Amino acid sequence: MSETASLAMISVQDLAFSYPKANFRLQVPGLKLAAREKVAIVGPSGTGKTTLLNLLAGLLIPQHGKIVIDDSPMTGLRDAARRRLRRRKLGFVFQDFQLIPYLTAYDNILHPYRLDPDARLTAEVRQRAAALAEAVGVSDRLKQLPRALSQGEKQRVAICRALIRSPRLLLADEATGNLDPENKTLILELLFRRVEDDGAALLAVTHDHGLLDRFDRVIDFADFRHSLNTTSEAQHA
Repeated sequence: MSETASLAMISVQDLAFSYPKANFRLQVPGLKLAAREKVAIVGPSGTGKTTLLNLLAGLLIPQHGKIVIDDSPMTGLRDAARRRLRRRKLGFVFQDFQLIPYLTAYDNILHPYRLDPDARLTAEVRQRAAALAEAVGVSDRLKQLPRALSQGEKQRVAICRALIRSPRLLLADEATGNLDPENKTLILELLFRRVEDDGAALLAVTHDHGLLDRFDRVIDFADFRHSLNTTSEAQHA
């Protein structure tokens, strides 16, 4: 692994989080992802996989611990600072897509630029949006509102939105869950290519065990308290 690839894109230390009035507690003693590393998270529902992604994105605030994204601390920041860091460093593919219902597919893809007062929505950015849409097969659906899109089309639009700003960290919550086998392969290859080209890191929640051997590493949340170094080989043993 090169010196660039060995740099930690995500560093988590002594993280603890619990929901109020809920019998749930997530504890992460330590977790690191390197640049260009592609890591999958698997495990039963309710173990905290999505919660971890939300913590890394600054959408939830831990009760204890430290999160650093690309040398920038996420923990300890006020709301506005967390939003700025999220806009600059992260791309997030939500399990429920979270497309804005009154915006077209094209405008949903470009929305991260409109959220950031410091970002310029240039012709180059618009061309990038069109190229991403072409790559995932929704270029003919860009004028449609989300209600006119299939679940798979919504998913692919959400993926384009997550990639539009070339994020340093890509968080994906079941990014291929609503796709047929052909499109699963297409999307996974696109995500991996962007991670490699941009020197980013990918942390993906998935229930599709058929995809695990494509990742560099797999974390099994069923054993999370015991080990954070589960490999894809161990998953298939």
